Amino acid sequence: MDLINNLVFTALNSVGGFGPLQQNFFPTPPALTGPPQPTNLGGVIAYNITAIEEFCALDDPGVIEDSIEKHWADMVIRQNYTVPGGDIVTTFVGAAGQRIPPYHLIYAYLVENTRAAQIFEKLVFLYLHDEKLRKATTPNRLAFQWIMNTENLFFKHLANNSYRNIASNIRSSIDATRRNAYYRLLGMDLAFGDANANAPVPFIKAEFNNQPFIILFEKFLTEIWMAYTNARNQVGSNTTDMFSIVDTAQKIQEMLMSRRTTDADFTNYRYFNLSKEEYASVVMMSWFYEAVSYDSPVVEFLRCNGNTPGERLINIGNKVGLPAHSKSEGLLDIAPVMNTLLRRIELGDYNLPNEANVRRIIEAQSPALTPAADPDELQALSDILSIINNWEKATGHRIKNPEANITGTVKVQQNGVGAKLPPVMN
Repeated sequence: MDLINNLVFTALNSVGGFGPLQQNFFPTPPALTGPPQPTNLGGVIAYNITAIEEFCALDDPGVIEDSIEKHWADMVIRQNYTVPGGDIVTTFVGAAGQRIPPYHLIYAYLVENTRAAQIFEKLVFLYLHDEKLRKATTPNRLAFQWIMNTENLFFKHLANNSYRNIASNIRSSIDATRRNAYYRLLGMDLAFGDANANAPVPFIKAEFNNQPFIILFEKFLTEIWMAYTNARNQVGSNTTDMFSIVDTAQKIQEMLMSRRTTDADFTNYRYFNLSKEEYASVVMMSWFYEAVSYDSPVVEFLRCNGNTPGERLINIGNKVGLPAHSKSEGLLDIAPVMNTLLRRIELGDYNLPNEANVRRIIEAQSPALTPAADPDELQALSDILSIINNWEKATGHRIKNPEANITGTVKVQQNGVGAKLPPVMN
């Protein structure tokens, strides 16, 4: 399940000896009583959309906040969620048997790079200060309460004991804290500045950072694409270099893990650098992604319906007067699959001695070479191909051209006009 579904589950069910959460003074909506269990919706285990909407519009936002903290605890002690017929695995399990939290900072970076956080902040601001966006009267109660909960959860100072509080007298801006985390782990800044004048947002640019990440990651994608085309086309020379693929993956793993810990595995993830920044950022961006993933109550209320998440976000941005990233379609499409791939790389799934497994993924669509490709291998390949296509759209870099000059620098306006700042995806 995705993060929002996991929040609903931990809020409504006993997990790890801790019971379901209760609203103060308000009855639980009928759609959330039972307790309801997620079901298999066409191969995806999830709650029906009514339960999700009622959860996001609870009259007591404290229940949502508590579910965020409860899920953090469930995740870091590797507690799976039991449902009829088995468990929902809340951690990834790697080839070496490691169990690791499934949420990666790259997901938050890609979603935030659409400008989603600033757009929804402007939406809440306009609604609370004026009536330009209409009134969310009784028929729009789900939209009204979603707006109220968005302010309470993401645009107020959090309690000192909140698990996702990443601001203080030392870190005075949550925005700057997220940018610092993106820069340290991914070597990139966001593609825009502040919401008012697009002036550069000041943040601490850590001396120890992963600016070479783009270079290595694009090298990895290019080599995967070459291997994939060779597997599909058996005529001509085969330029596949499996050693280079797994060696590049290992270098990326070592780079990412060097910012987190000196440990060899993820057993103590809760004590790693950037773990709480990662979780807090993914929670916030998952909340916004959920709102544009379909014609949700807030989308309907704003009359910003669309066919895709990117189209809906662009419509909302235009509605509130804050244009979304022009590549929002690709950024939102790529976020979930990039999340999975980078977590798998951090697990070491693409390293030696897993070369045979990596080859099976690359050749999963070549029955003559891999007649027994299983659904996980096919899905992993599909995810990588989606990443390659959308990465090209979002950066302009030619991953499918092995002779492309990949430098890792995106020569575009970034975090304010004319600012000399780190690379961004624009």
